[in-house]
Amino acid sequence: MFLEKISSILYDSIGLNTNSIGQQAILDAVNIRMKDCSINDIEQYHVKLLTQDSELKELIEEVVVPETWFFRDNKPFKQLIKFADEEWGAKTSNKPLRILSLPCATGEEPYSIAMTMLEAGFMPSQVQIEALDISKRNIRRCREAEYRPHSFRGVANSVRDRFFHEVEGNKYQPDIIVKSMVNFSQASILDPKFLFSKKSYDVVFCRNLLIYFDSETQLKAKRALNKLLTANGLLFLGHAETGIFLNSWHLSKKYPKAFIMRKFNDGDEVAPKHNKNGILPKRQTYQRKLVTNIKKSIKPRVFKANTSNKENQHTGHSFQDSNKESLTGAYQLFSNKNFIDAEKLCLKLLDKNKQDSKIHLLLAQIHIEIKSIEQAKKYLHNVIYLSPGNYEALMQLYRIELNEGNNIQAERLLKRAERAQAKGGQ
Repeated sequence: MFLEKISSILYDSIGLNTNSIGQQAILDAVNIRMKDCSINDIEQYHVKLLTQDSELKELIEEVVVPETWFFRDNKPFKQLIKFADEEWGAKTSNKPLRILSLPCATGEEPYSIAMTMLEAGFMPSQVQIEALDISKRNIRRCREAEYRPHSFRGVANSVRDRFFHEVEGNKYQPDIIVKSMVNFSQASILDPKFLFSKKSYDVVFCRNLLIYFDSETQLKAKRALNKLLTANGLLFLGHAETGIFLNSWHLSKKYPKAFIMRKFNDGDEVAPKHNKNGILPKRQTYQRKLVTNIKKSIKPRVFKANTSNKENQHTGHSFQDSNKESLTGAYQLFSNKNFIDAEKLCLKLLDKNKQDSKIHLLLAQIHIEIKSIEQAKKYLHNVIYLSPGNYEALMQLYRIELNEGNNIQAERLLKRAERAQAKGGQ
């Protein structure tokens, strides 16, 4: 009886349909928590759940199963690049491609997305990846980003070695470029506050979450996903979840065998928009320009649409003539507002020396200029980690936190900056 009551609490809090994982899985999680709390009676534990929010969070942590691995079901990642090439890049290349991964479990999926985009030639500034999970423990593991060989099953060693470095204890960490591309946070898709705080995304990965919900909760999640996704965007689902959407969405024909849903029939490849005469406009063509390697097999790409953007044009000389492989050259490109090539050069330099705080600082400045503030904050934190007394980085972070209304954190940074300035920090 009390196990059923506990199952009801889980349903009310996270929408979990306990039939989807079985009562035994719930009982196993409850037994683990009862042991940790030194409780022998399930009725007593039920009372604890009702009276202590912290214990409910701990039980949820035990119930959530983060089984995943890098490039799981490889087909979706290939179709992501096809979408970025043929649709998004053709019409919105002056804006970053926004991608959401939820639930992100222990981080393998969003990091796989980042590696996929890099491998295909996209610059970090061209992609914004957000990753969400209800589990605080999972988010902590995502940020720590230490993975054992089991997470690389099916992944070629050459791919692992290109994007990861081995650390103590037979673990691997993604390199700093990959880590900088993903912003992790704890949230639930069923939380209205989360929903109204987010802009829409071009791509949403939500694979194998809805199968744990009952029909009522699935409907709530479906409405949330409808708000989270742009009209022309892609929704990646698990193979057993597409039926939830078929009465109002369409299974993509353009991206077969990847279980992708769209809000419209994509036989015409884009959402239909008629002109005044009722005629569908012709689809835009897309051309890309591959430039020099950024790291090993990664080729940065610049979309044709970017060449009309004044902020991204070369001014008076070509990139190749601009001090070439030096940080001075990167600063020159930055001062000329050629942010894409400036970032490209910085990342090449960073690949040779990841401990150079000046490179991280310039990358932060680039992302501030293109309004990619979360990425800028990551690079600024890297600067402070490498050079704790860096006055400029501390002041940049201070201004960002102040602008975001985080007054207490801003005040702490300002005091650190003042101490650093008094000591002559650079």
